[in-house]
Amino acid sequence: MSFDNFIFWIIFVFVLALYLVSKRTLQNYILLAASFFFYSFWSLKFTAILLVTSTIDYIVAILLDRTEKLNHRRALLGVSLFSNIGVLFFFKYYLFFTNSYQSLGDIFPAFPELYKWGLPLGISFYTFQILSYTIDVYKRRIKATNNWANYTLFVMFFPQLVAGPIEKARSLLRQIEADRNVSYNDIEQGALLCLWGYFKKIFAANALTYPLAFYTAHKGPLGLPLVLLLGLLQTILVYLDFSAYSDMARGMARCLGIKLIINYRPFWFAKNPTEFWQRWHTSLTNWIREYVVLPIRNKNASLTVEYFKIIFVMVLVGLWHAPKLNWLLFGLFNGILIVADQLLAKSKNIQPLRYVLFLFLIFGCGLLHLMSEPAFFQSVSASFNNISDLTYVSELLLYTASFVLPVFIVESFAKFHEAGEKNYLQGFFPKAFLVSACLIGILFLDRKAGQGFIYFQF
Repeated sequence: MSFDNFIFWIIFVFVLALYLVSKRTLQNYILLAASFFFYSFWSLKFTAILLVTSTIDYIVAILLDRTEKLNHRRALLGVSLFSNIGVLFFFKYYLFFTNSYQSLGDIFPAFPELYKWGLPLGISFYTFQILSYTIDVYKRRIKATNNWANYTLFVMFFPQLVAGPIEKARSLLRQIEADRNVSYNDIEQGALLCLWGYFKKIFAANALTYPLAFYTAHKGPLGLPLVLLLGLLQTILVYLDFSAYSDMARGMARCLGIKLIINYRPFWFAKNPTEFWQRWHTSLTNWIREYVVLPIRNKNASLTVEYFKIIFVMVLVGLWHAPKLNWLLFGLFNGILIVADQLLAKSKNIQPLRYVLFLFLIFGCGLLHLMSEPAFFQSVSASFNNISDLTYVSELLLYTASFVLPVFIVESFAKFHEAGEKNYLQGFFPKAFLVSACLIGILFLDRKAGQGFIYFQF
């Protein structure tokens, strides 16, 4: 059941009401039951996989807390890494490689029944979240919890289960274990954020899917200006779609007295590639930095080594999305641009070039995302010597502006993405205007609901 389905919100209101009138000792069980229902609605098989892998880590963490011998602790951490990364690799990478390359399929065993299952929803997100808990217990940053219900709720918390943000136990689990006092302001601001996220998805993100789907399925040259515009639109679409989900997740959590981290901030305020990635999918990049890069960091390493590490991190970010060539190139492309940006940052005389790199990034990222469509790849290949009729470009720009500009304007002034902000909008009239505009937009465009979110495929 997706957040852009109105029935989901009816169920959420019921869960919220039950949660608010229940005793503190029952609230986590209500949220856990709701999380089970939410994920089981997609697939009972995937729910079983999630429960098995998370329970392994629950036991491993308790044993880590009770074990002092380094070899035993490393062995326990290995069990966690093997179970989580093994399941992720099998469903997301192994089946892809054995199915795509006949030579590998002949060497390694095939599992034809599992091909039919598809990719467990949110596996890339919840795997990293589970691992952060076990690694933090191993590093003695936190104590393991003995409460299975609280731990499982940390793993399965339904607002952010299938598409993030990727939370750490020292933030989310601590809030789950603590007493929570939900104020009127929490519910008001949380509801406002939910409404804004829903509007952003229905009004703007879904509107962009139609021209992008039409042109990416087009066979034949599109013309270079149109191709570049489609790359920009895809980047905007991903921002609108994923940040809408994150806004709704944060809004629901706030209504429940829980604060989730901000995963996306308006990217158009970035002035260079480095700033862009400080605003874009930050929970993933921070996770990789903390749990992959810092453990292998060498203070005496040369700048060249550090630059290669940046590229390595971005390649991991790319392959995290999917084991495909376009996502590998996506990682390399961004890593190289960030390194180039940091080299340019050392000279004050060429700062405008950093903004040129940023523009190059937002066009290129969208194009590499779209390259997963074979027809679009062929169209791009045939477009470099073709200018095409600019009428299509102007019409598409006008169409896009009518849906995207209102969202960009609101997000430029409202405080939806500022950490620690208690009120996203100040004053009755701004709130009333925004709520009215969102409701009107949703009522007129709700026929476009139910399309799902882009990051469900990851």
